[in-house]
Amino acid sequence: MSTEVQCDVCGQQVWQDYSKRLMKCGICGLVRAKMNPSESELEQAYKQNYFFGEEYFDYFQDRPALEKNFKIRLKHLEKLLCLDNALLLEIGCSYGFFLNLCKNKVKKIIGYDITKEGIDYAKNELGLDVYCDNFLNYHGELADVVCLWDVVEHLPNPNQVMEKIAASTKIGGYIALTTGDAGAFVARARKDNWRMVHPPTHLFYFDKQSMTKLLAKHGFKIIYFGHATVYRNVDSVFNQLISKQQKHGFSWKVLNFFHNIAKKTGLHKVNFGLNLFDIMEVVAKKE
Repeated sequence: MSTEVQCDVCGQQVWQDYSKRLMKCGICGLVRAKMNPSESELEQAYKQNYFFGEEYFDYFQDRPALEKNFKIRLKHLEKLLCLDNALLLEIGCSYGFFLNLCKNKVKKIIGYDITKEGIDYAKNELGLDVYCDNFLNYHGELADVVCLWDVVEHLPNPNQVMEKIAASTKIGGYIALTTGDAGAFVARARKDNWRMVHPPTHLFYFDKQSMTKLLAKHGFKIIYFGHATVYRNVDSVFNQLISKQQKHGFSWKVLNFFHNIAKKTGLHKVNFGLNLFDIMEVVAKKE
C-alpha cells in the first residue's frame, strides 16, 4: 500500500518499515499492515469459514471458553460502572455470546456485525437485538457503554469508527475494548511472527501510547488499562494447529500424538487461560 495514507491516530504520513508485512508511524508509533484490503475483500474474509476453519476451528466448540472470557470482562465492567439502566452496544458481536450474557444485566442491548451467519444465529437462536450492518450506519439512542472485544484490530478505519462511537455515546459514558498490545515484549520480539499478525483480518496494532492518543482524540480518558488472560479450549487449539499444518503441506507427528492423548484422557475438554501480556484490556470514559 502507499505510505501516503494518513495515520489513524495522528493524521500524519510519516511511515517507517517495521517488518515485511507491517509499517509503523514515525510520529505516534501506531503499527499497521502494509496491505489495504477493499470493502469487498473484507466482507469475503468474514464469511462463515472465518469462524469455522480459519480464525477459529469451530466457534461453537470454543463457546464455553469464549463465554469465560466474556464473563470476566463483564464482571470487570460491573465493578467500574453501574450497568442496571445502561444501553450497552457491542460492535463486532458475531454470534452474540457476549450480548447473551448481558441481556439480563442491562436495560437494553444492541449489536452490530458484518457476519450474516453470526447475526442470524444471534437474532433467531438467542433472540438478540442485532444488525448485520456497518456500525457507521447506526443512528439510534446514545449508548452508556460501547464494547469492542478483539475488534479494533480488524477495522479498516479505526479513527472513523471511534469518531462514530464518540458521537453515539453519552457524556460520562464508556468504551471498553480488548486488542493486541504491539508494545508487549512478545509482539516486539516476534514482529511478523507474532500470533496477532495476520492481515487482512488484523490490520492495526496499537500499544498503550497510540491507543491512549486515539481515545483522547475523541474525548475518552482511560480509567483502566491492563492485560487480559485469554481462555481457549484444548481440543480447539489442537485442531487449529493441525489444520494450519495441513494448509502448509506438512505434519508434525508429535502434535497429533499429544492430541490423541488429550482426547483419550478427556483433557481435550479443558478450557485453559494464558496471559502473555500482549492483549490489552482498556476501559475509557467520555469526558
